[in-house]
Amino acid sequence: MRCRSFLISVLLASLIGCAPKPTTQSPQPVVMAKVAGQPISAALFDYYVEKSTGQAPDKIDAGLKKRLLDDLIGIEATAAAGAPLAKPTDEQAIELARLEILSKVAENAAGVYAAPSDQELQTTYQSYVSSLPANEYHVAHILVATEALAVRVVLDLDHGTDFATLAKERSADDSKARGGDLGWISPGHLPKAFTDSVSSLKPGQYTKQPVQTPYGWHVIKLVESRPAAVPPFDQVKAQLAVNPQQERRVKFVQSTLAKTTIERLTPPHDWQEARCEDAADQDD
Repeated sequence: MRCRSFLISVLLASLIGCAPKPTTQSPQPVVMAKVAGQPISAALFDYYVEKSTGQAPDKIDAGLKKRLLDDLIGIEATAAAGAPLAKPTDEQAIELARLEILSKVAENAAGVYAAPSDQELQTTYQSYVSSLPANEYHVAHILVATEALAVRVVLDLDHGTDFATLAKERSADDSKARGGDLGWISPGHLPKAFTDSVSSLKPGQYTKQPVQTPYGWHVIKLVESRPAAVPPFDQVKAQLAVNPQQERRVKFVQSTLAKTTIERLTPPHDWQEARCEDAADQDD
């Protein structure tokens, strides 16, 4: 139980960024304190100091060192107290945390999270720009609850009724106060059926067939259109930096899997049956 208690304390420490540094030294580790008989190594304490303060242990004063050691002793003590209370789900959470930490170590060592080069960022930016819509549209609409009501709106427009007037009288959303004006929109910011219909119109035209979206039935008018603005590179550079890192991570995981022997020991249906049997045994 004491061994298990110490393991849990170390892994709990890792959850808050305090995992001990791996060591290959053979001599007995220096012990800073013992809690319920379990040692707190100097290596763990040094790592805790560095993670907590951002400084090497020899760069901080004795008073701060004592407070940090007290903190680590508190972690060890509460972990030891929690060990007898741990549920299987707690043990799985600790194991998952361990795996995630080691996975992150491997990814960092492989350079997954290194800052992207200017060439990588420019390539990502060009791909981003090519994915942007060619145009954006200034539109107005009249939103009603049923297709029949929308058809009636179209008939009234065909007979010369002013679009803004009808919108103020019949539209079911807040845009009615503006005569149905939605301002400038970009494809992708509204339902596809809506923007597809807009892209087929010329300025001043409205949809002759009502358009259905999850919001209801629309009669849409295109006021004007213009080429979509392309954000400058410097404006989106920070957010684009994430993309190369994500791509590197995918490639790293794939290459690691390709070099790793993996055995799937049971088919999915057998695995599910085994889980059900385990659950039934626990209930008994």
